[in-house]
Amino acid sequence: MTKTVEPAPASASIGSGPLSSGEVTRARVEAIAYSPMSDTLRNHLVTLAYVDLSDAMAEVLGHDDANWCALAVWPSLTVGATIRSGPASRSKLMLARLPMPTSLRDRLVASAATEVADETGVMNRSLAAGNRGVFYEIGLAWTDFLDTFGHGERTNADWDEFERFGKRVMALPLPPGRVWPDGAREQLRDGFRAYLEALHTTDPARRAQLILLGNLRIGDHEQRRLQGWLDLSGLDPIRKLTRRFDDGTTKNRGIALVERMWAGMLTKRVFFVQMNGVEISVGTAVPPHETSGGQLFPSPLDVLDDDVAELFDLIDGAAAGGDGAERWSDIDDRMAFIATLFRSRQRAGLVGVNPYPVEQQREITELAREIDRRDGNTGFEGPLLFADLTQELEQPWSDEVDLALRSTLEAARSLGDREADAAVAAFYAGSSRPTNERYYVDVLQAIGMPGTVGNGPLSQFLNAPPTLPEWADLDEIKRAQEFYADFRTAAHIGLFYGSMPLSYACKDCQVLGLISTLSGDTTRRFWESAKFVEDVFTTPFWEQDSEGYASIRGVRLFHAAVRSTIESDSIHIVDRPPDLGGRVWDPEMGRPVNQESLLAATIDWSVATIHVMDRFGVPLSEEHARAYFHAWLVVGSMLGVEDHLLRSPADPTRALTLEEAQYTARIMLFRQLGVTIAGRRLMRGLLDLIDEWFPKPIRRLPLAMMYAALNDDIANVLGLQSPGRPERAFQRMNEAGRSWRGNAAYRRVATHIIDAVGNGWLNWWEKEYQEVPPYRQGGHLAVEMRIPVSLRLTIESYGEIEDLRLEEVGIADVEVHAFVPEDDGFESMGFTKVLEATSSVASSLRATVRQMRDGINAAQGIKRAELLIDGRAVAVSSLTDAEIDGLFPV
Repeated sequence: MTKTVEPAPASASIGSGPLSSGEVTRARVEAIAYSPMSDTLRNHLVTLAYVDLSDAMAEVLGHDDANWCALAVWPSLTVGATIRSGPASRSKLMLARLPMPTSLRDRLVASAATEVADETGVMNRSLAAGNRGVFYEIGLAWTDFLDTFGHGERTNADWDEFERFGKRVMALPLPPGRVWPDGAREQLRDGFRAYLEALHTTDPARRAQLILLGNLRIGDHEQRRLQGWLDLSGLDPIRKLTRRFDDGTTKNRGIALVERMWAGMLTKRVFFVQMNGVEISVGTAVPPHETSGGQLFPSPLDVLDDDVAELFDLIDGAAAGGDGAERWSDIDDRMAFIATLFRSRQRAGLVGVNPYPVEQQREITELAREIDRRDGNTGFEGPLLFADLTQELEQPWSDEVDLALRSTLEAARSLGDREADAAVAAFYAGSSRPTNERYYVDVLQAIGMPGTVGNGPLSQFLNAPPTLPEWADLDEIKRAQEFYADFRTAAHIGLFYGSMPLSYACKDCQVLGLISTLSGDTTRRFWESAKFVEDVFTTPFWEQDSEGYASIRGVRLFHAAVRSTIESDSIHIVDRPPDLGGRVWDPEMGRPVNQESLLAATIDWSVATIHVMDRFGVPLSEEHARAYFHAWLVVGSMLGVEDHLLRSPADPTRALTLEEAQYTARIMLFRQLGVTIAGRRLMRGLLDLIDEWFPKPIRRLPLAMMYAALNDDIANVLGLQSPGRPERAFQRMNEAGRSWRGNAAYRRVATHIIDAVGNGWLNWWEKEYQEVPPYRQGGHLAVEMRIPVSLRLTIESYGEIEDLRLEEVGIADVEVHAFVPEDDGFESMGFTKVLEATSSVASSLRATVRQMRDGINAAQGIKRAELLIDGRAVAVSSLTDAEIDGLFPV
């Protein structure tokens, strides 16, 4: 029986901006896809836009046959119900549809209502991302088609124009999100070709056939685009349950069988499409429409023309009408059902039907109007939203509070991270490694090697449940993640050009300088930093079973391991800063990676990133900035920053505000700001990356961006040359851009330019570095790649050694030096050979040292052979295979 809803106007043209105007324009499609808003509101606006897009196309193609957008209204509405439901609601829905005794179902539903294990929101987010991305891509092509062919008489010139239209379709930007396959728009383009053919025919029956052909082609394109998101949404729960049984290399057959059974159960019992008030189960045969007289396919679609039948028959099972899908996650199975559904409902009067009651649409439009007002007038006063950190800032509290804050920050320099430090200390207490041989790599390898942590202190630390500070606002954090999704490229630009250089201008950066493997590979250090940001802002880091939380816990142990290495005066610290007089660490700076440093990093990665985005004219608002800052404040708490440092000095009952954090950052910056050898070496690494990534003709552009992001004081500390005309011109252009960013057209253009350049770079980066980062389980390969081992072999002999060919040891770029030391009267002093090499693959080093040992033991006349491994001396000739393996753990 058909359910009825109070109809609403097909197009609610009662607003004043692209979101609320109801006009069918490219600007509206872009605004719906990119304006910051909740997934729920975006889905409502997508569904309403489909109504308007279908109505506009019907003005061209006719109202008798539903075009693709008229059909897409209903799946979008159905997806919206899932997006709007919480985890418990989804569990209730799924359990209520399963065949089981009522009493058992009631108990399970009651249990599901309080179940928190599925609150990762993967299903919600992936369905929302798919809904958003498909609308963006097809909506852009749809409005282009209407603008190009929706007016005027039909002529043969249409086909020449279609060739140009088709090229524009193939060059469309990828939708927002990260799982979209590149290219593959032939079906989308050819779907519009069928629509254009329908425009050119005067035969109503042929027109209906061509509209079906276009619907099927566009539908096939849509479903293939959605495959990655559907995999995430439908299979994620079972994958979480079976993850512990996966062997990590190839998919276990049993797990694959369970996934197929799960997908089949969802398809048969749970999934449905709501279409104009009727729920149609995807796991059963498509029923005839109530107006079709019992026929599945209405005339003139009951018998297909050859070209339409050819495509329809290619879709497995669709030609016979199908018995419903068996597994909705299977593209061919899914398309068989969809093709039958499209054909059976094309003449069911769906064009222009609005699924929302009038009052609900009015509420949606009002929310859209609020966003239009916000985006149309961002409220910026002056060219910058935030003051420069090196300028004078208004003190946000009394002098007494300010004095107390400075005293608190001073005391924080003597504090580490109690919980993480205790875990690392307990880890070493259970090992046989001497205190002065501690190396932060030990902890990273223990984290990275699955199974090696066991039930020890590191495992207990990593697996401890997450604890959020009481002032954390989860809604604000989710808004920050939405902001990050929209401004991902700009956030990484802020990290590269602002946060990292600013940290190098501070004296605490000598932590990196002490450990050469941290400062020597800038590329990897930036990748690992960027990966950490990605993990935190693309997953629910406040939940235990998330990549964000795993990264937070791993980085926290990483900090404690570095602190332990430095404070134990480890022999692995071979690169002692000359500006510290050969000391390992300046005690006046407090403990390495101390509480003030952790607080500074938290503010740096939030406020400094926002500041750079602000300087570059990124169209962010104060609401964006405050949400992003709050999320980082919570991350800082979970990274071990003590709670009292994250609360307002003026009102300890609440968290720091953005303005208070800016002022606090300025206090720390001016105490920390200073020239260090480590800082300038690290900055040189960033500049080397610019030389590596950018061809010489455009290398001045990123340098100009660096100068624009940093003021002259910080640039001087880092040893940057004075900016020239190109850099000053870029700064003036930035200032102009900031004054334009209240303009909607400028915001769209700026966003597209940033995304076009930045997303390509970030996508390349992700392909270049696909291994797990070293602070996460499974990241042992990254540890080996990041931690090169320095070898130095010294051999003293009674004369020239003819039968020891060290140059054939097998390490690239081996240098062998032979010299005669000064004659001191001892005949035993002969020639000394030195071999120096660096490698990052433990298995190669094992083989190399074995070859050294065997060659030395076989040679004649050797007095002493000593191998220095990162500054630790061992006698080569007496090494056993087991000892060699212990020196280079895999």
